[in-house]
Amino acid sequence: MSRVGDMSFTPPSAFLFLAHPGLVDVGESYADLLPVSSAMNETSQLYFRYFPSENPAAEDGITVWLNGGHGCSSLEGLLQENGPFLWQYGTFAPVQNPWTWVTLTNMVWVEQPVGTGFPQGEPTARDETDVAEQFLGFFRNFPGTLGLHDHKVYITGENYAGYYVPYIADAMLNANDTRYYGHECIMIYDPRMQHRSGPDADSCRCLRRF
Repeated sequence: MSRVGDMSFTPPSAFLFLAHPGLVDVGESYADLLPVSSAMNETSQLYFRYFPSENPAAEDGITVWLNGGHGCSSLEGLLQENGPFLWQYGTFAPVQNPWTWVTLTNMVWVEQPVGTGFPQGEPTARDETDVAEQFLGFFRNFPGTLGLHDHKVYITGENYAGYYVPYIADAMLNANDTRYYGHECIMIYDPRMQHRSGPDADSCRCLRRF
């Protein structure tokens, strides 16, 4: 048996997988599951991890990050791209990320749609319109959970989020409710999309609004 402080490990090698609390200070953060609608019998929930920024200029804004895939966990963005700490493949422990977006803005990484990562429930979304509808249901519950009503919302992502981001932003603008959906702009890295014609043309029509 091995011991670290008040903790004991059997077998002894298990202590190698302990993430030591003093190793990386990730700061204040919140995580939870929130339903994708206001229905009393709703069983589908999306998972989020929220990090408030200490930057005074970020006081009235929220930046959403979505990984694409499709079906890629947004925790990959948190852990390997723009989160406050990085835990890369093949490394023993996380390290502080000096270039984290949290230095600039309040950040929330959202795992979606249902069927990706930690979200709960049966996948029912048939297209990006359904994905956007479920995201708005989730996001309507999000501000009340953390006291973030009337914030500007910036939606960002990469790869297949080239579909997710425009549809979600379009749905927010159509909702015309800045108390919950104060959409300001979008940003997409290495986006997957199809231009003008074909089955994905709606994505480009949404994108032209921005």
